[in-house]
Amino acid sequence: MALIGVPGLEWSDLDQTRTPPTCGASCPRARRPPSRRAPCRPPGRGITCPTAGWLTVSAGQRAGTPDEGCPAPPAPQQSGEGATIPGWDALTAHQSETGYNARLGTLGQIVTDGGGKVAAIGPGAALAAADKSGNIAKYAPPLLPPWATPPRTT
Repeated sequence: MALIGVPGLEWSDLDQTRTPPTCGASCPRARRPPSRRAPCRPPGRGITCPTAGWLTVSAGQRAGTPDEGCPAPPAPQQSGEGATIPGWDALTAHQSETGYNARLGTLGQIVTDGGGKVAAIGPGAALAAADKSGNIAKYAPPLLPPWATPPRTT
């Protein structure tokens, strides 16, 4: 299984005519709401952004970021084929302060404990793939530099 994050992509960007290779059986139906949060911020909580989204995937439930605004995911510290998320302990500790009580690293830990292999490309994916200790077995830097935006086709 592969999980691919595309910041800024919305269900309305996908349809059978304009994006048939990416659409397939996953194209939205009229009754399927988009999965996004409004930028309104509850008191004491960060807005939902890509970093919070990756942390949410990691925990399997809504997770937040400790900073106001939308901080970039921390750059993983590579060690051999793997990597460690700097500040992981602070990210996990922050979850108990948000009311979410998310347990970061749940996804990566379950896959690893079940004998599966976890790999991540890019710092956001590393947040989602890390185990409960903030480690990723296989890590590679992003394929595109952060300033590069793929062209949007219509």
